[in-house]
Amino acid sequence: MLKIQNYQHGGALLLSEVSGDLDIKYRIQYERLTLAMVSYSKAVIDNSVSASAVKMNFGMGKKTLGKNTYLREVASTHLKEGTADEISGAISFIAAQSCVDGVVLFNRSMVANGFGAVLKSKKMPSKIYVSSTATATPKSLNIHDPRHYGTRHRSMIAYCWNHPESLGFVISQDGEIRAFCKIDDKLIMWENIKTQQYINNKMRNI
Repeated sequence: MLKIQNYQHGGALLLSEVSGDLDIKYRIQYERLTLAMVSYSKAVIDNSVSASAVKMNFGMGKKTLGKNTYLREVASTHLKEGTADEISGAISFIAAQSCVDGVVLFNRSMVANGFGAVLKSKKMPSKIYVSSTATATPKSLNIHDPRHYGTRHRSMIAYCWNHPESLGFVISQDGEIRAFCKIDDKLIMWENIKTQQYINNKMRNI
């Protein structure tokens, strides 16, 4: 979503296992992001184990490091960095799909399976509930009229209302991110999703 924000043209992402009420202009089966995330998780674990072995080695008072231990640590570090780059590349590719009018589609395994999609659900809820907290507790909900939002938002509201298993995200041209999901008999919207904290944390780790 950060990448889509940078394009400054807005966009929408939909996570759903349902193919109904969708007119998909371009169908794809892009698993690279999912596979890269799995590889990265494994690489992080391997690197952590290797780093612990190095730390233990010197913690025992040794002044030298065994060749195999050194090679494992170096290899796991390179693998972690490589898979991180692969994730970044996959994200850039998927974000570029938002330049085509329509919605970018994912299944629940985060496999991208289409873009340029039109959401065709028509039935709208008479009201939506805007949550001020991540958990959408009853006290955090405020009632809004869905007609007050633009076409892209209303389309996502209607789709998620008719397909409760779906999760939708809409990125406005000004960069604001909103999420939509039906919980019980309520269409919940989360707005002002913060990405700045992620950016700040990333900058501190550089």
